[in-house]
Amino acid sequence: MNKKRSHIPKKEWLPFYPIFAFISIIFSKKLSWSKVHNIISWPLRYLICEPFRLIELLIESTQRQKITTNPIIILGHWRSGTTFMHELLIQDKKFAYFNIYKVMFPDIYLTTEKLLKPLLQRISSLLKLQLAYHRRDLNFDIPGEEEFALQTLLHPKSAYWAATFPRNYKQFYDFTKSDYSPSKSLMQQWHRVVSKLYTSTNKRLVLKSPINTIRIKEILDFYPKAKFIYIHRNPEDVYFSNIRALSTNIPYAFQNFSTQQYEDVSLEAYKRFHDLYVKQRSLIPEENLLEVHFENIISNPTENLSKVYQFIGEHFDRKTILGFLKKNPYKPKGQRISEEKRHEISDELKSYQNLINVAKKDENTHSTR
Repeated sequence: MNKKRSHIPKKEWLPFYPIFAFISIIFSKKLSWSKVHNIISWPLRYLICEPFRLIELLIESTQRQKITTNPIIILGHWRSGTTFMHELLIQDKKFAYFNIYKVMFPDIYLTTEKLLKPLLQRISSLLKLQLAYHRRDLNFDIPGEEEFALQTLLHPKSAYWAATFPRNYKQFYDFTKSDYSPSKSLMQQWHRVVSKLYTSTNKRLVLKSPINTIRIKEILDFYPKAKFIYIHRNPEDVYFSNIRALSTNIPYAFQNFSTQQYEDVSLEAYKRFHDLYVKQRSLIPEENLLEVHFENIISNPTENLSKVYQFIGEHFDRKTILGFLKKNPYKPKGQRISEEKRHEISDELKSYQNLINVAKKDENTHSTR
């Protein structure tokens, strides 16, 4: 095979490879018969997209380009405010990012986005489709996560298969294991996906997938000078918001699962996730890590976003970003939680709240110097 194509696994050149890969994944798990209807759209999507996929492989094999700017990588637990930060930064047109279309069609966006995205957006608007996880209208231009792209590309180790196969969550949320180490092939696929975006835009990238928070070592192997922005948020708010968000996946999963089961696994996952970040953050050079608090960004966006821009070494376009924030203010979405449950979770996460309070105090001290 041509050396230029060597970064693309040989199996991907096989006709209809995605359909066989998908079948392999679903037959390796125990499905719920009541959820079989959720499966149909997947192979249909890959069947329709197959001609474009093969064309795009040819394009990708000849256009790969080394990333020459340091990417900006937003870290933090799910529901900690990472999407909010991501959406603010990508209002600045000097940056490139994965939008929803690109993570849904990572294998064909070079050849289809200009034509197909407007059509799908029109259909979405007519049908009033929603992004249930974010409780907002489906818009193909809003920021997405490259981890979704890895799932769409059918990498069997993508963490987001945990939402599709919730009963097998430990297999995909493998960071809950004591010997956690990200799959080498998964990280190579991640790097390939990121490189493809850079090659197609030639702009500095702003990336956000919460799972990257515990892959710091592996990301630094690819991008040793990347800039990392970590978002802190009240652990209780993160936990309850995450349960609500995960529950929206239940209708689309391939296995039956309940909100109570999500509650049972999410507390363990939060603790392990945070512990792994604390363990790995010292790997990042001090000048390349900024920790900010979601609550501070909401209460004083000008000061905190100025700090972010100073950190990443870019000009702060106040008019554009603060204008967007004024038109799209953060609106907390209330949740019905019993006092008993809130106290229970508060006690479980007390030590993590204390750590965040210390970090917040340090942040405020540095900002007053």
